[in-house]
Amino acid sequence: MDALAQGAPMPTRRAVLLAVLLGAVVAVPAARAADAPAAAAPQATAATEILLVDGTTVVGVVESADARGVVVRPAGAEPRTLAWSSLTPAGAFAVRASKVAADDGPGRLALAELAADLGLFALARAEYEKALALGAIEAKAYERAVADAEHRAVETLVARAQKAADDGDLAGALAVLRALKMDFASALDPRRVGPMLSDLDARIRARDEDLRRAAEELERLRLDADRKKEILARTVETKRQIALGDKRADEARAIMPRGAVSGVRKSAEAADEAYVAARKELGRLRRIVRRDEPERDEVLALLTQLDRTEYRLLFDAAKFFWDARVYARAEEWAARASYVDPVDPALLELRDEIGRSRIRYRASDVTNAHPIVR
Repeated sequence: MDALAQGAPMPTRRAVLLAVLLGAVVAVPAARAADAPAAAAPQATAATEILLVDGTTVVGVVESADARGVVVRPAGAEPRTLAWSSLTPAGAFAVRASKVAADDGPGRLALAELAADLGLFALARAEYEKALALGAIEAKAYERAVADAEHRAVETLVARAQKAADDGDLAGALAVLRALKMDFASALDPRRVGPMLSDLDARIRARDEDLRRAAEELERLRLDADRKKEILARTVETKRQIALGDKRADEARAIMPRGAVSGVRKSAEAADEAYVAARKELGRLRRIVRRDEPERDEVLALLTQLDRTEYRLLFDAAKFFWDARVYARAEEWAARASYVDPVDPALLELRDEIGRSRIRYRASDVTNAHPIVR
């Protein structure tokens, strides 16, 4: 990134890789038969399987991607544009991976970091193994990298499950928990991962119990008018918390130009706390409001609004801390943003910058390790 800013030239492969990981997927020419090194590059006709959030799958050649979305050409069909928001983390990873050559060690290392940030530990470990085999990372650094990826992936999925529980989506939270138990059955450090899963299970059960009590309380409200009052009261409280969060978020943004790190952190934390409180109220409302009631549309609209405003705060805070060189805070807030929208192109770009910095730091501790950028 610094080399580009200074106008310094970069090798072709590195330039292509950087563009791919920043969300601007660069089409790689088909390998020429007479050119042996190019034979290992991804073929232009290779199909990629992309999983969408609605549970469907799109299979086709990834032609391009930018901040607006991904252009995919299914076999025998016209190109189709997919919005980033319609992709699962695994789908976003597949798009990135489709343009990285099989023998590109630094590219595989960057994909491993991306997979860990997206909570895809199995893929992260596989990409680290490829990077190790290609000499892009040394054995000692590899061991630490895999352990770190495991920890980050677990934290990401635990936070997403907690968010789903707060939203009232207990089925989604339990699905994440089941996936965690399957994917991390062979974790490198079960003594560390095990307690995290147990804690998540307990929190989900507590949230379920809280919602169950709310449902029982609802049953005791014999008159529909009383139930309507309950809906109104919680809706008003939700909007109050969102407004409070917006106010504190504006305060944080107002002092960002002055570089007041502690002030930004304090205001941003207060804003996020209000947003989380609003999310819990909405989770309760999802249980109270019947499916055929008009209030349900309002609840879902408020949840969408909350996701948008909370994500914007979290991303702005992460970018501020990154620019202020408070790297640990930047990584923390970028991770929080990913719990709300893990595949936003701007966030993927920022997390790529953080990941490449993490690679440089890790590689500097190990003799003969190869950082991804120079």
